[in-house]
Amino acid sequence: WGTPRETPNAYVYNYSFEGEYALPWNLVTTLGYQGSSSHKLIRIVNQNFIFDDLNEHIFRTLFPTPDVNASFSALNARVSRRFAQGYQFSFQYRYSKSIDQLSSEGPGRVTNQTFPRDQRTERGPSDYDATHFVVFSGLWDLPILRNRSDWVGKAFGGWQINGFFTFHSGFPWTPVLVDAFGAYDAD
Repeated sequence: WGTPRETPNAYVYNYSFEGEYALPWNLVTTLGYQGSSSHKLIRIVNQNFIFDDLNEHIFRTLFPTPDVNASFSALNARVSRRFAQGYQFSFQYRYSKSIDQLSSEGPGRVTNQTFPRDQRTERGPSDYDATHFVVFSGLWDLPILRNRSDWVGKAFGGWQINGFFTFHSGFPWTPVLVDAFGAYDAD
């Protein structure tokens, strides 16, 4: 293991914008944009993958390198019905893209980059990128003993039934050929 003499601080810019509009039938619609830009994130690099002239008898020389960048952009849409007559629901949809050069800092064969010598070849969808994300939720305030103010209403009233449904598109997957020692085949 090694470490650079001076490691710069990683930083992230977050930004968002959202507008909301009231519709008839107690509906509210929201449309917004959300994004982030990350810089100088750490990746732990086996220096044997970078430099050919390192000692060939040393299997790993791990060194944190602050040169990973990432970005995220999303369009968020929501339609909800305000609480009325004991019912409330919300439908949310997010269309997004997360791009980076490395999704987890490592070390290990699961987090090693395909060609760590050139960061330009590593830019692509994040391991956790889910382009489509949907959430549907509902709430029903049960009318059982709702309006009673005595001890029976306080003990047995005020019940709600809630439900959530979540769906997202699949995560990206890239097949990579690795030899028995965890090194990438350069041929």
